[in-house]
Parts: sequence; C-alpha cells; structure tokens
Amino acid sequence: MEFRDIKYVLRVAEEKSISNAAQKLFVTQPSLSQSIARIEDSLGVKLFDRSKKPLLLTFAGKQFVKTAYQIVDYEKQLNRQMKDIADLKNEYITLGISQFRGKYFLPKVLPVFYKAYPGVTVSIQERQAAEIETGIMVGNLDFGIEILPAKNNELAGNVISEERHLIVLPVGHRLNNKKRVVPKNENYPSIDLEELKNETFIYLKADSPSRIQLTNFFKKKNFVPKNVIEIKSMETAHALAVSGLGVAFISELLVMHCDTLHRGVYYNLKDCSPKKLQVGFVYKKNGYHSRAVQAFFSVANKIFRFSSEKQHLI
Repeated sequence: MEFRDIKYVLRVAEEKSISNAAQKLFVTQPSLSQSIARIEDSLGVKLFDRSKKPLLLTFAGKQFVKTAYQIVDYEKQLNRQMKDIADLKNEYITLGISQFRGKYFLPKVLPVFYKAYPGVTVSIQERQAAEIETGIMVGNLDFGIEILPAKNNELAGNVISEERHLIVLPVGHRLNNKKRVVPKNENYPSIDLEELKNETFIYLKADSPSRIQLTNFFKKKNFVPKNVIEIKSMETAHALAVSGLGVAFISELLVMHCDTLHRGVYYNLKDCSPKKLQVGFVYKKNGYHSRAVQAFFSVANKIFRFSSEKQHLI
C-alpha cells in the first residue's frame, strides 16, 4: 500500500461518495473504485459498507481512518521538519574540541553563529584529538577542531588559523639577561636549543601536537633533555614554567590570553620548524555536511580570516 492509497481512502470517507471523491482527487470514478477495492483486498477487510447511501465506514474502516489521519499528520510534520532544516531552523550539530582550544575559539564564534542562525543547536564535546577523530569516524561528531593534519587518513581538514609555539622561561631566569634581537616580522626574540641543555623540560603527553613538534626537533638536533616533567595540561605547563620549575613549549594562543600577573618571558625556538602549526576543521572525507555545518564553517572562516588580517590568532 502506498501513501497515495491512504489519501484515497480518507477522501472517500470524507466525501462519503466515490464519485465526489474522484472529482476532488482528479481521477476517474472507475479508477478510484478499483483502487479502493485493491486496497481492501490487500488488507483483507472491507473499509466501506457499499449497501448504504451515502457510503459508511465499517468497523475496520473507522480504525483505518483513525490511524490514517495520524500518518498524514506525521507526514506533514516531517515535511515541516525537513523545510526547517533546509531553512537552518531546529537543526542540531555536534563538534569536538579540546578544552584548551575551546575556551579561546568558542567565545569568538558561537555568539556570532547563534545571532545569524538562532534555530541551530550546537552541542560541544570537549575531547582530545584522538577522541575527536574517533568520534567523527563513528558518527558521534559532525566535525572537530584540532591541529592539522588529522592522523586518520580517512579525515580531511580545512585550515582556519595558524598557531605558533614558544619557549617560556620564568621572569628571573638567567637567560633573560642576554641581549637578543627580535627578528624582522617576529614578535619574540629567538633562543638556541643549546642554551637550554641544562634545563628541565616540562612536556605535554606524547600525542600532543606541541610534544610531537618538539620531539621531532630534538631528534633532528640530537638533543636529549637533562630532566623531564610530563603533564597533560598546557596551562599547567605554562604555570610551572613561570614559577621556575623548568621551561615549556606552549602555544602563543595561551600567551595572548594570559594575564600580566602570570606571564613569563617568551622566545621563538631557533630553527624549530614548522614555525606555525595549522588549526582547522576536521571531518570525514566525502562525508555529508548539513547546511548548518556549512554555515558554521563559513562563520568561523570569516571571523578568523579577519583576525589574521589583524595579526591575531584564535
């Protein structure tokens, strides 16, 4: 039985006449009579008492009509829901982002996005990079925001910003007394890795982008830190370095939002490459992006394109 058949039965029930219903449905009376008979045969029950004029519903017919009206109503609701989605109303998207990056990214983007698309709900899942990628692959996340490129080859990325990592020393550290020239087009002086050979390095966990970048640089330079402290949080690494427990390799993003009472002294690590890490959206290759997801991408890209022109990061 097709949805059209349900509408045929309802129209006949409303008109109490096959001929009148046929006119309203723009079909011939014989065609409609055959359709009703076919529907009754497929159901194994009679829906109309044809011995009565006007037509009356049988017991089975009354039950059919009651449920059929519900089905028609659901169909109308479904059409409205699809139209709302097409108009970016009542849509739901889920993104994954680290707690560290979320506190700087989301306050910039969400107010602008909600103002432009008030009917879209954004669910935020605070996760680490590996968890974000897993969530995307299994369908629990529409997309994530992390350092690019993604480790999973089935994921693609779209750059929205760049992030520099810096060495931080406490204010009273002896190396700060050395006169250093800030290179052209740079905001910070450079420090050579050899100068840090006796320092304790405050590491983030092994799968963090800054740790990977630093470890690769150490291998290239055949450098082995004298002492290591390993922790999970970049904010904690920064705080420990500022307090004098060691040196840390941290995101400029954190430096830009750090209050003046808890700042250290910051340096570019000489010859460390890449100088900047790319940050962006991560999503499944060839995956479907709803209009709401596309709208979120568009809003964020506009915000951070403007920010980069002003020489600001996320």
